[in-house]
Amino acid sequence: ISSGVADIDDAMRRHLIPVDKIELREIVGQGAFATVHREC
Repeated sequence: ISSGVADIDDAMRRHLIPVDKIELREIVGQGAFATVHREC
């Protein structure tokens, strides 16, 4: 049972980490976009 839980946790981690990176990139991108527009 524990190995099954670990497999699910590992599979979820593989999906969550890329999503985290994409969301982080979007937040950073929006911040840079807002900064550029504030300076104009």
